[in-house]
Amino acid sequence: MIKIHPSLWFVLRLIVLYVFFYGLSLALIGLTSPAGKFYFPFFAEKLNLVEGFRIFLLKASGIFSSLSGFETEVIPPYKLIVGNSGITLVYSCMGYGLMSLWLALVMAYPSRWSQKISPLVGGIILINLLNILRIGGLAMLYSKGKIELFNWIDHHTLFNTVVYVSLFGVFIAWIKTLDNDKD
Repeated sequence: MIKIHPSLWFVLRLIVLYVFFYGLSLALIGLTSPAGKFYFPFFAEKLNLVEGFRIFLLKASGIFSSLSGFETEVIPPYKLIVGNSGITLVYSCMGYGLMSLWLALVMAYPSRWSQKISPLVGGIILINLLNILRIGGLAMLYSKGKIELFNWIDHHTLFNTVVYVSLFGVFIAWIKTLDNDKD
């Protein structure tokens, strides 16, 4: 019988889980988007988790902008208007790739399920909180005519980098707490 090294086993589980969660996200988009290859009206009308999540992100970003003193309006299912300009929240800005990686990373790590609940929930909250701040912040910058700030940098890549670094730090801190519990 072939014995697989625990590190390799972790990487294999990580890849399989990531492909599963990311694929599930894409499948949900494909089933609920009229432009999708696998559009299924029942899912789009009754089980459209993607649109519900998008509206949640837009409304939460609108609340953040409002608390910052801006007039905001959400035009479902895609637009956030702040002041006199707005943003369109496309699929790639919803963070499903980041959430897929986080879920896979924590679930693949060898520990008890009871030890995984807190980091799973906390990481998803962190990802979405940072995304809400990004969406609201961009909308406020656009409304103030500060768009030229993003002519030299891709805000999507910057956001992903910040979140990946943050999640890596949270993951390492979580692993250290697990190691401390063993002592």
